[in-house]
Amino acid sequence: MTTSLANDQHACVANILQHVLVLDEDWAWVSLPVILASQLSVVERRRLLAATFCSVTELDAHDVIGDLPALNCCSYPVPGISHIDADARWWASTATLPEVRAWLAACYARLPACERKEFLASAFRRLKA
Repeated sequence: MTTSLANDQHACVANILQHVLVLDEDWAWVSLPVILASQLSVVERRRLLAATFCSVTELDAHDVIGDLPALNCCSYPVPGISHIDADARWWASTATLPEVRAWLAACYARLPACERKEFLASAFRRLKA
């Protein structure tokens, strides 16, 4: 498929998949399901899954299936897909509530004490908007 024939979602997936393959880091692989879920239809993901399973041995497929419960989370925010605010909203919309709470607490604790009050005021303004 040439880039001119790909829609924006397919181009995004192809780009991210290329980066994940090149990086070959656990954090990148764990982030990939979130991107696939947001950019591909259920039918496209099913076909991708079927093609992937057909490319491995039955033993490998059983190992992957056994690892699925540990992967049933959004992981952590993926940097650099679009704009930082849009990326943050997108990640928060796909994350589980425990993940959102954990990241929010960690990020808030990371803020310098002098910025925490302004952060809370900014967060409340966004909620009202």
